[in-house]
Amino acid sequence: MVPDIPLHIERGSSFDNTMQWLGGGKFIGTIEDLTPGYPTLIKVSGHSLNDTSPSPVIVSGVNALDEDGNPREMRNINSKFNQIINGTRIDDNWFSMPVATTNETWETGSGEISHFLPSDITGWGGECNIRKNWFSPVLHTISTALGTMTLDGTDGSVRVQIASNVTDTIELVRGVYDIDLWPGGGARPTNGAQIIRVFKGPVFLHRDY
Repeated sequence: MVPDIPLHIERGSSFDNTMQWLGGGKFIGTIEDLTPGYPTLIKVSGHSLNDTSPSPVIVSGVNALDEDGNPREMRNINSKFNQIINGTRIDDNWFSMPVATTNETWETGSGEISHFLPSDITGWGGECNIRKNWFSPVLHTISTALGTMTLDGTDGSVRVQIASNVTDTIELVRGVYDIDLWPGGGARPTNGAQIIRVFKGPVFLHRDY
């Protein structure tokens, strides 16, 4: 499934947005240690979270001990009780999550995490097209070939930029966009080579009065 992410562009201002393509498979690991508090610190050796931005992490099966020493679910941390939240890398083995588990006692050995890994797009090319609707002509193109899209190799990051003098000329209030990537770099392939749609969604142009 292609992630559907809205983009908001302010007319007359530079637009600069980075998204991370998490298409590199799934990491699953057992929680080895947990330090209650705010934030909650979790140890999973080799968790693979990147050091550039927080990433969504699913946490499940974490138990706390009640006053009699019996296990119960630690509701604040398990993802089925909350929305999926972001984990922030501390080092190769530890990360933090912005949830409060103060005064809880972690049941040793309980819980696991999972998260999706970024794709390695080193040497790839890409293009973002903005249209009024999915079937209308392209109003604006952002691409690696034009130097307005930057791909961050092993991090899977896709950065799209529009200059301020251009955002003011796009004749659109609400439209759609898509981002396609392909291995090998260069211009968009026309010979049947692999092209992968990694993001799409609505795009809104606002004016700051």
